[in-house]
Amino acid sequence: MRLVPALALALLGAAGGFPVAHVPHPRQGVTPESAHLGRAHPASFVDSCLWSFLGPSKRGLRSKDSVAGASRGPILDMGMVALDPEAATGKSIWAQPRSLNPTQTDRQRSRGRPRGRWDQARQPASPLDEARGRVATVPRADPMQITGWIRRCGTVRELALIINQHYTRLNHIHVSAAWSCLARMRVNGGLEDQMAEGSLALLLVSRTEEVLGRMGGREIANVLYAHARLHTLGRVHGGDRILAVLVARASAHAEKGAQDFNAQEVSNVLWALAKMEIGAPAQLLEAMETRALATAALWDPQGVANLFWAFAKMERTPSAALLAAMGRQAVSTVRAFTPQGVSSFMWSLGSLSAAPDPEVLAAMDRRALEIVQEFGAQNLANFMWAHARLGARVSPELYDALGARVVEIAREFKPQELANFMWASATMELTAGEPLLAAVSEQAVARAHEFRPQDVSNLLWALATTGARADAQLVAAMQQRAFDAVADFKPQEVANLLWASSCLELSLPAGLFDAMTARCLALRSDFAISNKLQLHQWILSCEVDGLADAGATPRQALGNLAPECKRAFGRVPTLPSHLQRVVAGALRRCLSTRPDLEVLEEFRDPRSAYSIDVLVRPRAAGPDGRAQPAWAVEVDGPAHFLRSRPGGEHAPTGSTRLKRRHLARLGYTLVSVPYFEWNTLGGAEDEAARYLEGKLGV
Repeated sequence: MRLVPALALALLGAAGGFPVAHVPHPRQGVTPESAHLGRAHPASFVDSCLWSFLGPSKRGLRSKDSVAGASRGPILDMGMVALDPEAATGKSIWAQPRSLNPTQTDRQRSRGRPRGRWDQARQPASPLDEARGRVATVPRADPMQITGWIRRCGTVRELALIINQHYTRLNHIHVSAAWSCLARMRVNGGLEDQMAEGSLALLLVSRTEEVLGRMGGREIANVLYAHARLHTLGRVHGGDRILAVLVARASAHAEKGAQDFNAQEVSNVLWALAKMEIGAPAQLLEAMETRALATAALWDPQGVANLFWAFAKMERTPSAALLAAMGRQAVSTVRAFTPQGVSSFMWSLGSLSAAPDPEVLAAMDRRALEIVQEFGAQNLANFMWAHARLGARVSPELYDALGARVVEIAREFKPQELANFMWASATMELTAGEPLLAAVSEQAVARAHEFRPQDVSNLLWALATTGARADAQLVAAMQQRAFDAVADFKPQEVANLLWASSCLELSLPAGLFDAMTARCLALRSDFAISNKLQLHQWILSCEVDGLADAGATPRQALGNLAPECKRAFGRVPTLPSHLQRVVAGALRRCLSTRPDLEVLEEFRDPRSAYSIDVLVRPRAAGPDGRAQPAWAVEVDGPAHFLRSRPGGEHAPTGSTRLKRRHLARLGYTLVSVPYFEWNTLGGAEDEAARYLEGKLGV
């Protein structure tokens, strides 16, 4: 017995609820054993078990005897089961004039195809028909008719009847169409449909193997795409072998120039390979990329989005020529992009770190603003995340629209999507408004138990970076989640969470403090230099800001890791900006009449290891021998501030605020010289001197 038919029989029997060993016939009760199934091919024996899952007349199927004399019209005899189109679907899947009704009049047939194509012929009898002493009579259909019937199928059952009836006549085009049809119907739910789908897939796998040698580029692309949608080949007997042959044949076509692959088929092949995580041959990918470049002007938005999504999933960076060509095509068809297309296209570029031309980003931003009300949670998160990864920025107008949409559908956001949206906002130095913060906080508290360590650290990092108000409930929920999942925290996530706690001046509960310091020690050898810098600032905050609860301090709990982090912090090279040198020179000129004061650039504070831009301090100690108060002058360029709106205030970044606070609590008199104030002086020395004297109070 062939394995595929045997498995099909088992699945079909299970789907209908009948024992596999005895599949009752609606009229004669014929069993598989009495029908000589060992010599049957799929088309001849599957009709014996189709009844088991298609069921009696309540499912739209009736035996011929059960409908004798009925007024519903002639019924197609399939040997033992008849399909009543009205009862099954409410309408015939064989739309007029392509009717399968063998009793049509000549006049009726003349309205469709030429009469010769509708002439009836005696179909080869199956073993079951011979066992009953009768033979089925159906119209012999030409290949084009079979293709049309397959494409018009609306349910798995309808498709199963077509495949069963015409199995031996199915060619490579029919098989391709059947797989595509089955993939299209994949969304139909119900365990019964899934069982029927699985049994039908077994038959199609068998026939696919038989006609594989005749498949061209279109058929290969369609079958691969369908299998990627269905996830079939990996779990159906023989599927892995067929998948390997399909990929090999696609590679063979590619070596010939892939001329028989059009734009849609190139997109389908690459999408399918990425979806199924197949390690495709390099020559196949190169040929597909070459073919995509040659047909770039014919691609639609969905194809463009799928192409770059496939490249991103396969971690393959497209050539500069393909990126430019597809970018131009995306711009020319941008009005046809859907929210999913926009977000998928942008996500792919962000994943590949492949920055397109500014014109492409501008077009995507305009399209996003037009259809922002149609964006879902994932679309919003991916769109923002991609901009942040590409180093691009969205306009304040677009950000307001995206933020308003987040507020509207906040309950649809998953934890990762919330964290990614806020992380992207902070990375682009965008300040979230109160309604957005409130909506994010509410949803994060409600779903805190679903947050991953990365989501927890990214959300708190985003709030700290933008100086947003940290809701008490949100902080408590995130700290509790961090405690629950502390064993899963990676070095970057530990460092981000502790640094955010420093910026937001959050004390860690005793249990979380102990768990995090223990995790730091466990990950000690895995911390990058940037992680150690963040840890040092948290340790310093616990000491100067009083964030550590009574008991062991971080310096005590971390042992040798604490001085190691401080040394790393002190070794960070300093790069004085041009503005800093100009301000330092102006200070020296301003204080030239004060020999008791000295001006030092890039002074390294011994306690904190901070590098102070310009230090102004007395040359001699005070009367009691102690050092007198000094001024820490911080020259803050644009990188020290969040993006401001026209006419809005310049809010310092989280790291800038943290350094200012630390220096002030270490005893320095902090003086900030922001670039936007200095630029108003116009370079006049007198104006600069008066400005600096006013800042220092001397």
